[in-house]
Amino acid sequence: MNGKKKLLTKACALILSLFIAVATLEIGGINSFAEGTHATIYASDILNNKTSKYYTYEDNWLTLNLTDDVDLVMDTDLVVDYITCQQVPTEQESQMNNTLTIKGNKKLTINDGATIIYNYIQDSGTEVIVKNGLFDVWKSANIKSGANLTVDYSGGNHHEYALFVVGDLSSAGNVKVTTVGCGVYSCGSLNISGGELNVNAGDAGVGAIGGINISGGNVYSSAAYYGLVCDKDITISGGYVESHISATSQEALCVRGINISTVDPMYIKTPANAKIGSVDITYDVDNNNGVLDESGNRPLDVIFGNKELEAQQAAEEAKAAKEAAAKKAAEEAAAKKAAEEAAAKKTSEESASQKTSEESSSNASEDASSSAVNYSNEWVNGQWYGSNGDTSYTAQGSWKCNSTGWWFEDTAGWYPQSQWVKIDGKWYYFLDSGYMDYSEYRDGYWLGADGAWVEVYSGGAWHSDGNGWWFEDNGWYPSNQYLWINGTKYWFNSNGYMG
Repeated sequence: MNGKKKLLTKACALILSLFIAVATLEIGGINSFAEGTHATIYASDILNNKTSKYYTYEDNWLTLNLTDDVDLVMDTDLVVDYITCQQVPTEQESQMNNTLTIKGNKKLTINDGATIIYNYIQDSGTEVIVKNGLFDVWKSANIKSGANLTVDYSGGNHHEYALFVVGDLSSAGNVKVTTVGCGVYSCGSLNISGGELNVNAGDAGVGAIGGINISGGNVYSSAAYYGLVCDKDITISGGYVESHISATSQEALCVRGINISTVDPMYIKTPANAKIGSVDITYDVDNNNGVLDESGNRPLDVIFGNKELEAQQAAEEAKAAKEAAAKKAAEEAAAKKAAEEAAAKKTSEESASQKTSEESSSNASEDASSSAVNYSNEWVNGQWYGSNGDTSYTAQGSWKCNSTGWWFEDTAGWYPQSQWVKIDGKWYYFLDSGYMDYSEYRDGYWLGADGAWVEVYSGGAWHSDGNGWWFEDNGWYPSNQYLWINGTKYWFNSNGYMG
């Protein structure tokens, strides 16, 4: 357990004593990028085994010898087993301040890890994937906005960091680290200004010696013992941050630093009523503070909320709810309109029928001689009348219904499909399934709630101009509502245009 307790401070000291031979960090000396000649290496040249003074490529190993600042341009996908660096005398290592910059839009895949003794920059649009290996940078590292770095290390020592940077680590891009050991560690400062840092580790999550500053982006750290830890200050002024641990021992901490502070709009969201308090650990670091719950206990989950993001999310949810309510109201209004039209038509038809009956009664003798009605291609009282009015087809038709809808079927088992049929003086449209269509424009004709064609609405057609499409029927057009047209449901905005 002591190995875990002293991991954060000893890891960096070990690396520095072996490779840099400096007992204490000189952050300013190792983090500034050198200025000078820029050279270019193309991934396609590496694949074609072209020679260069800046690298050798043999047995799928890429060895870098950067005597100048070098851009590695990914003009094609490149897969290597390992990236290492030309050995230099120990006394010269601290002077190796050149920069390796990854550029281009193709993928660099490293199967077994990389050791970069230079500064490392990953430009926007680049993608680097490290499989089953460590990614070590001996100087500073900068992952720019729009860049993607993935480190997946499932083997090795549980105390090794999958992404280890001796200098400052700055990221506005997307960094994902998955490991059974430790996740991300910077011996300098860790600065997150955008993108997403997502760490899922078996031991420690995200750590730094020189300070942690989060001003934007999303940070997720999930580990067993240490979520977000620093030997100096942790300042969170933007973005969104989550830290989770699973161990409940005295050594386990979600968030630890000398000082832990949030800057508006950031605040500690979880646990509720959290406080910053002193914590006892066995590291040789004084004045340790951690995020504690209101009872002074160490929580397993700490979330830093963002008031601005939450307000924006609440506004978007309110807007979505308002739009949903408006759509529902429009649908209900359309259904109500259809029902009112059907009721009005029914009243009109009943009135007309009564009037006809009265006129027929008063003129019975006259009507008796001329009451014969000629029917053609329609059903009347269950009887089919052919094109010439004949009634030779003897099967009787009737309306039927189930939980799905209404259809018309005769005693021979026939029913109409995908066609218009006139039944008892009214026109109906039957779908391919055989069910009666209703509350919809079909072929430009409006079908009421009872399925019958409402004859006053018979000119429905699509129109368009420079602003879009709309549907109009002799001057009427739908607005702020849904409307079914030929089997498709459309939304029309307040100006009547299809949305």
